[in-house]
Amino acid sequence: QTAHLFTSPDEVLEMVAIEVPHESGPCEVQVIQNERGDVLDVDTGACTGSAARKSQLAIAMRRASPLPMPPAGLAPGSSLTLDLSDY
Repeated sequence: QTAHLFTSPDEVLEMVAIEVPHESGPCEVQVIQNERGDVLDVDTGACTGSAARKSQLAIAMRRASPLPMPPAGLAPGSSLTLDLSDY
């Protein structure tokens, strides 16, 4: 199942005080979290751009852990899809 995170990407990146190289192009990041919001894995495979952009986005998601709890009823280990195309 896929859910959408209610916290904006701006808030996540501000929380971890990280600079992500701005590049244009589509960038969807899959974040797998447990029922407490702990980030278990980050997949930047659907994100275009440099390795630095992908790496910094993955680091930001891991540092922001725990994220807000997933919606009730979402299976543990489900992924959240974040559209980070503007970052």
